[in-house]
Amino acid sequence: MYTGEAAGLQDLLWGFGMRYAINSGFYAALSINENKSYKRLIKKYISGRLKTSVVNRYFQEKYKDKVNKIMFRQSKKNKNWIDQLHIAYNPTWYSKVFYPYAKWFLTRKYKRFSPPSMP
Repeated sequence: MYTGEAAGLQDLLWGFGMRYAINSGFYAALSINENKSYKRLIKKYISGRLKTSVVNRYFQEKYKDKVNKIMFRQSKKNKNWIDQLHIAYNPTWYSKVFYPYAKWFLTRKYKRFSPPSMP
């Protein structure tokens, strides 16, 4: 079983990997301890956030100035960055809708880009 970045679990927007490393390590231990499928646990609890990070990266690449203005405006309204990150990284209907296009766009733009793989 691979966890964290070794399993391809890394945020595409800012490159964060620590949260995925900890979470995937937890799910690896859970799969061993409770004889559950590691792939299913990752798919259920992490894959949606990975796909959302692809969409976040797409919007940052395509609409950088607008995205930065929105983020700055939101940070002035809400000083709690944890809440803002929670909102930005949890899967929503629009991240599910935009994911296939974001994946296609980034794959075309960066020949070496490969969307997050599921272990």
